[in-house]
Amino acid sequence: MDALTRTADDLLQAPLALLDSRFPQRIVALPSGAHVALRECGAPGDAPTVVLLHGISSRAASWLHPAVLAGAQVHVIAWDAPGYGDSTPLQGDAPLDTDYAARLHELLQVLDVRRCVLVGHSLGALMACAYARDLGANRVARVVLISPAGGYGAAAQAAASARCATSGAMRCKRWASTALPSAFRSACSRRRQAVRRAPGCSGMPRICSPQATCRPSSCCAPATLAKARA
Repeated sequence: MDALTRTADDLLQAPLALLDSRFPQRIVALPSGAHVALRECGAPGDAPTVVLLHGISSRAASWLHPAVLAGAQVHVIAWDAPGYGDSTPLQGDAPLDTDYAARLHELLQVLDVRRCVLVGHSLGALMACAYARDLGANRVARVVLISPAGGYGAAAQAAASARCATSGAMRCKRWASTALPSAFRSACSRRRQAVRRAPGCSGMPRICSPQATCRPSSCCAPATLAKARA
């Protein structure tokens, strides 16, 4: 084992030891049959419980240091959101913020948390707002939002796709008007109405351009190029 590897291992050991000793995980069974993995520290008291909601690609353990600090004075809970870690996923392919809020409501009822301060980061901020405005209106004392996500949903996705398609068509038109033979420009012009996004890509349209991301269509095929040069 080289020195760099040993150093990396040493850096990991201290947080992991702290995580297990001061911010341990436990699994909570809910009446619905779902399970929620959470970490907690501090003891319940007169002050509201601090509930930490992580964002995408994160987990309860990401709150380790602020949780340990706050746990010296208040009760702190951080969950693994549904589908993260050992927490049961929500049903459906695209659950809404209200679905996460419903699972959070069920958890806090089981834990008998009557007053809480919700702290949400990124996607967790959407969950916090969804819970505070409805099911948790009488339970939430304060809401703290950290780098809140901008939202999601069919309407926002459709608007983004429309902007992407329009931008891609304009780039194609500008490039084609200045850099291609006239016959090839005509072929590109006929194809612009069929601008599509590449499969699996959220923001790069399929357009006729010299960029490496171009997905050649029939107007970019060798036969079309040869005809245009002729």
